[in-house]
Amino acid sequence: MEEFNLSIHTFVDASKTAYAACIFLRSESSRGSVTVQLLQARSRIAPMKTITIPRLELMAAVIGARLFNSMKQALKLPYMKTYFWTDSSTVLMWITRREQWSVFVTNRISEIRKLTSSEDWLHISTDQNLADILSRGCGPKQLQKYKWWQGPAWLQNPKEQWPKSAVNTDEKEVEIEKRKSVISANNTELESISLQLARRFSRFSKMIRVMAWVLRFQPKAKDFRKYTELTNEELLNAQKIIFRVVQKECYSNEETRKNVRGLQVFEDEEGILRLKSILINEEESKYFISPIILPSKHLAVRRFIAQEHVSNKHAWDINSSDYFA
Repeated sequence: MEEFNLSIHTFVDASKTAYAACIFLRSESSRGSVTVQLLQARSRIAPMKTITIPRLELMAAVIGARLFNSMKQALKLPYMKTYFWTDSSTVLMWITRREQWSVFVTNRISEIRKLTSSEDWLHISTDQNLADILSRGCGPKQLQKYKWWQGPAWLQNPKEQWPKSAVNTDEKEVEIEKRKSVISANNTELESISLQLARRFSRFSKMIRVMAWVLRFQPKAKDFRKYTELTNEELLNAQKIIFRVVQKECYSNEETRKNVRGLQVFEDEEGILRLKSILINEEESKYFISPIILPSKHLAVRRFIAQEHVSNKHAWDINSSDYFA
């Protein structure tokens, strides 16, 4: 009786207009004959909100993993070798590297790793990626003549002859989604420091500056500018750290979370809790559209409110601006 060696090949790709995935079944008989057939495909229109191509490529990888998992369950396929092909070296690095990525990347990478093995993800050149036609589109006549239905010609060959694409990684593109070093400090240490600052300094601006210096001199800090003045970015990051630690302290359990129950709260890419508002004007700042939630009775928040009240000449209403207390 003739035996068959089966393998599943999932291709994923994205463009500015769409992201997609398609799955092929490769069957190789004991006599050496090979057949490749399209099993399933899925595409999604890219969101109207501007998203970077690497993030869209990652979203394509997610639907590829989901499509593979649903197909495997529906067909009750026996164990077989699986391959996932992407032409995005950035996505490949996100999947295979065990590092602290942004919330957006982390959430999607977690799902991909749950549904697939990171070792099964491989790089392929764009011209060999069968999902490219899904993400970019084509006319009916072009589709009829396209190799898409039977998969790429190289899948007919033995594995040793499959294309080996060199992975040229843009490290800047990969690193841009890494959690900032000032954001990834030890939570316990930051909680202790922030509470000490709130008790020690009566001015919020002083708290921020001291926190910024503490963060600069962390051993993990990449940009170790020892003697230069603090930058606006460092001050803003220090403020975010304090807000995030305050939120963790006040909204970390069921008892304290009841204070925001009934509100549409979400965590942004920096781990800060924000309020979903009914404002949709994209010309406005995201801080105005989705204000940060702060507990008004916390000492650090009271310092912050007092500072803003004075800087706005006693005419500032915290509930109508970039923060919701």
